[in-house]
Amino acid sequence: MLSFTVNKSRVAVVRCDSYDQISVCRAVSDGIHLLGGVSRFAAPNEQILLKPNVLAGDDPEKLISPHPTVMRAVAEMFRKRNARLTYGDSPGFGKPEAGLRKAGLAAAAEEYGARMANFTDGPEMSYPDSPFTRRFFLPKELLPVTGW
Repeated sequence: MLSFTVNKSRVAVVRCDSYDQISVCRAVSDGIHLLGGVSRFAAPNEQILLKPNVLAGDDPEKLISPHPTVMRAVAEMFRKRNARLTYGDSPGFGKPEAGLRKAGLAAAAEEYGARMANFTDGPEMSYPDSPFTRRFFLPKELLPVTGW
């Protein structure tokens, strides 16, 4: 296991040799522990958005997106804090819902009661200093949390 800081962000790297659910849960738990524990990221009953960084919806075994076992492991950790879970993304290719379903991430998140956030409908935000995406949509499901 390894923990280090990059550009003011703390990163944990934990080896996991398979996508077996028990192994992935252990690795995710170890990584979160290295970063200060799940309580550092969520208060009890807090609203949490799981954003898996889906490039394109594809079969999970192609490893284009995070594997569904990783989504399950993260969702399980936050559900233990009684977090209210939402999930979603704005993939580079295709429609968000179709991509999340095809990648197996929607089913994994929904096993833990997470609701899908709509990343294509909501207020358009601007971040002109971004080297990548300078304009994006903020999911309307997050508006009460952000105060917009």
